[in-house]
Amino acid sequence: MQGMCMRRYASSAEQKIAANHFLAQGAVKMTENSPFVDWANLEAAQAAEEAGNTKLAETMLTGVAQKGTGDKNKEALFNLAMLQFKTAGDQEARKNADDFFAKYPADPLFDELCLMTGDSYANEGNWEMAAKYYIMPLTVTPIRNPRVTPYALYESANAAYHLEKYPEALNHLDTLIAVKDSLQ
Repeated sequence: MQGMCMRRYASSAEQKIAANHFLAQGAVKMTENSPFVDWANLEAAQAAEEAGNTKLAETMLTGVAQKGTGDKNKEALFNLAMLQFKTAGDQEARKNADDFFAKYPADPLFDELCLMTGDSYANEGNWEMAAKYYIMPLTVTPIRNPRVTPYALYESANAAYHLEKYPEALNHLDTLIAVKDSLQ
């Protein structure tokens, strides 16, 4: 608990690194089966990222993500992919995102990660793959996050346009208008 407070109230990079070290040392002292080991490592990874040490954060998240399944694994895998997308590690991020999709298809974080994955492909001009991931929140899973729907529809229309699939692009835009009208 002390490490979490240190991280949350740290105002400088040095204080955040100190919180990271405190949390990481706490995790090392715990037994491997302690339910708090992964929690401490997740908190330490967040402190490292906030301090600007993304490599350390990535290493810590990878350690938790490789352990298998469970809530902390899910959180680590999601945060690892998101961190890698932010730091231009798109190949690794996509691999971790696909791992997340396979393990947690019903999780609400699925939708956000689909859009980030689509964005990474769109940034490279790979519109086929971008379209695949943009539409996933609307077709692969039940729509759980209405906030994501307009963005997914718009980006799907944009990808279809770039692929010169104009009727499909118009269909997505028509659906977007209908969704927008239903939200008002």
